[in-house]
Amino acid sequence: MNGWAQRGMGETSFHARVRTRLAALASFAVCVFGFVGTTHGAGQYLNVDYPASTAADGLQVPVTYTLWIPDGATRLRGIIVHQHGAGTTASIEGSTAAYDLHWQALARKWDCALLGPSYHVSNEKIDLSPGGSELWFDPRHGSEKTFLKAIGDLAAKSGHPEIETVPWALWGHSGGGIWANVMSIHHPDRVAAIWMRSGSAIMFRTKPEFPQPEVPAGVYAIPSMCNPGVKEKPNIPWTGTLATFQEYRDKGAPIGFAPDPRTGHECGDCRYLAIPFFDACLAMRLPDKGSKDQTLKPVDMSQAWLAPLLGDQAVPAASYQGNSNKAVWLPNEAVAKAWMEYVKTGAVGDTTPPPAPHDVKVTAQGDQGTQIEWSADADFESGIRCFLVLRDGQELAQVPQTPVGKFGRPLFQSMTYHDTPAQPMPKMHYVDTSTKPGEKHTYTVVTVNSMGIRSEPAPTRIEPRGDVVLWYRQPGVEWLEAMPIGNGIMGAMVFGGVQRERIALNESSFWSGRPHDYDDPDAGTYFPLIRDLVFAENFQEAEKMADAHFYGIPAAQQAYQPLGDLRLSFEGAEGAEDYRRELDMETGVAKVCYRAGDVVFTREVFLSYPDRVMVVRITADKPGRVGVQAQFKSPHLDRATATPGRLVMEGCWKGPMRPENWLIATVEGKGIRFQAGMTTIRPSPARPVWAAFWMT
Repeated sequence: MNGWAQRGMGETSFHARVRTRLAALASFAVCVFGFVGTTHGAGQYLNVDYPASTAADGLQVPVTYTLWIPDGATRLRGIIVHQHGAGTTASIEGSTAAYDLHWQALARKWDCALLGPSYHVSNEKIDLSPGGSELWFDPRHGSEKTFLKAIGDLAAKSGHPEIETVPWALWGHSGGGIWANVMSIHHPDRVAAIWMRSGSAIMFRTKPEFPQPEVPAGVYAIPSMCNPGVKEKPNIPWTGTLATFQEYRDKGAPIGFAPDPRTGHECGDCRYLAIPFFDACLAMRLPDKGSKDQTLKPVDMSQAWLAPLLGDQAVPAASYQGNSNKAVWLPNEAVAKAWMEYVKTGAVGDTTPPPAPHDVKVTAQGDQGTQIEWSADADFESGIRCFLVLRDGQELAQVPQTPVGKFGRPLFQSMTYHDTPAQPMPKMHYVDTSTKPGEKHTYTVVTVNSMGIRSEPAPTRIEPRGDVVLWYRQPGVEWLEAMPIGNGIMGAMVFGGVQRERIALNESSFWSGRPHDYDDPDAGTYFPLIRDLVFAENFQEAEKMADAHFYGIPAAQQAYQPLGDLRLSFEGAEGAEDYRRELDMETGVAKVCYRAGDVVFTREVFLSYPDRVMVVRITADKPGRVGVQAQFKSPHLDRATATPGRLVMEGCWKGPMRPENWLIATVEGKGIRFQAGMTTIRPSPARPVWAAFWMT
């Protein structure tokens, strides 16, 4: 809430255009015959989108909820909600919350999901005017109802029905702090802990359109932390969170106050205190693992430490000499020590090494060098600053080369104003272009946390891709020059054009003619006659009789048919150089890469058997440089429709086949019908642009 801070088959067949420009690393994907859940590394990502409601009591701004579920969590124990603040920038930058490796480390430890809502407001206003942020950060205007619907839909979509009933840990910045505060008032039995960074409901106490909710007694059992920036004085993010602390503490609530000495309204390095705070609270309050009873446990006050308000020294609660109902509450000794450091420096130190990376893969890419890819879990205490790539035991590269820390410590995922990863999202990979084909090297990767402490080197797995990749220096022209991909049900031929890509599509059930019964009811009567002819060694007559009566009715068969083409046309591809296309025989991924001017474009296509989809992903290494037109063409089209974000074509097989081919039957009535289409989905800026192509 920055406003409170100081500071072809015939052109008539079917034609439609899909144009996308992204402010971050651009990418485009096409899913064929259905949708596929998105999975990355050690977890699964899901999202649900809801348009703005026209109902008076509905949420009047669109919203996207992105959920991350850690791998290996058979039953989730909670949801950690990371809620951004008000304004368009907060909405965009807050959309990456579920991708945050450090917050994922907390969620993974407690078998929790990580949820990042993104409310797509249209302006910077913090009121109830059209497009304003108060429309969502006051849950009573529809965001509470939509949030509950989202967790229900995500429960069904993820296969984790427990999502609808597990507890929440709420983190909110500014307007997100207001939202979290009001949600805890409405659902005190559901909230395990709450962190209010520069925001609480009391901030809007003077606003007539924001009546203060009545606080039930259950709220005073929720462990909470108010965390404004010292430089916000005397603005309402400071005075509001301070008043919240004082009023709640007077009621005996377990609530702390942690002023950040380095910041104003920006979040700074508050995560280094927020994560251990939530860790302590979840340890105390989550129901036992596997328990059907989701009642939260009470806070264990016996471990508490206390500190004077605006002081920097804490002691065990039993040793505190002042008025405990005026003192800062801290859940245990570990959090108290972190708090004492944070209120002095604005951060928390760490002396332990991070976990080593894992799943390191080294892949020879011929004259393109050697690619090193890996996965890594964030250091629980201090996250990830960077990775070191070692070749033959010597440091080769640092990824990223220069970590960015505009609002806090420099990190691999550099932090925004809103405590979320900046875009574009970095990848855990490096290409050693200095190697030559045939050279043998040993690679490994080391994690460096935000305190500069290194992990042990990771073990490496060599991927012998050099012998299983077909690669070419020019696009395919003829059918047999295209790259075939398939999954046993669907097939495609990827030609790899630069300015114009052709992907020829097939589906196993699409044939000429129509399904019918080929059985000849009299065929069985000829079997003894054919057998007698064979025993008499009259083979020619036996063959003629079998041909006449054992092929079915009719004897001729129908033919497998092409569905049509997906045609993609690209802007900015003129004068392409360094062209390469390849088909990986192990993964089944067809890839096209070329450079146009100062931009490197990469296109990847694969067909998934489990998900029954084809995915095309197109990226540019510079933001906003992907311009693409999509077009369907088919010789079997009857009708085509185009609506915003949705393209549909319908048709059936159209004959006739060549009469001289006796193996192919003549047309009998109507042929097989089909419907195919492509739907584009508005992305979060942190995700690829998706479109779906299906057939029925």
